[in-house]
Amino acid sequence: MDVLDRTLLPAVDSPNPNGLQADDLVDALRTLFASPRATGIEFTIYDPDLDPTGTYGDRLAGILVDALSPT
Repeated sequence: MDVLDRTLLPAVDSPNPNGLQADDLVDALRTLFASPRATGIEFTIYDPDLDPTGTYGDRLAGILVDALSPT
């Protein structure tokens, strides 16, 4: 998940100062999910040790829910 901007999700191993915003990731994932060639997906590099309150995990879950929700 270090593709996201570090201000949005700093709980990663390699925070990205110029990463995607949430809406950009949602749009990209919706495009990928719409493809009949997409058969699976894996999300990595979220580090819960860097998120003791769970704030960023909740944010990440919300992004994924938005991406999987019908438009």
